[in-house]
Amino acid sequence: MDARDAGVEMTFETSEPIEQLPVDLLDIVRIVGILVTNALEASKEAEEKKVHIAIFSISKIVYLVIHNTTNEITFDIRKIYEEGYSTKGENRGLNNVRKILANYGTMFLETELQGNRFLQVLKIGGYEQE
Repeated sequence: MDARDAGVEMTFETSEPIEQLPVDLLDIVRIVGILVTNALEASKEAEEKKVHIAIFSISKIVYLVIHNTTNEITFDIRKIYEEGYSTKGENRGLNNVRKILANYGTMFLETELQGNRFLQVLKIGGYEQE
């Protein structure tokens, strides 16, 4: 999905280059792809169409923050990672994220709903800045 075609304002910020993450690159690409795609899909339906992505590190932890607008949430966000649960009739993306995260003891995802704003924070521990 192209953010411009969907009318979504997408912004990205970082304060420094993040290199050599202590996790498999393919796993990070899959997780980020799923989370960003979900953020774009949710925000394109919202009145205010915005996705903001930030990446930074603090004390050996890399934070990837994905913040998007959405319509009113009418489902229990605590269930979105459960096996078989989906808001779109299929459960591939977030279930795959859960499975990838289960392979690491240093990577965690926090999900939060703030009104009509959805926040995902991926924390990757063990980062050694070069």
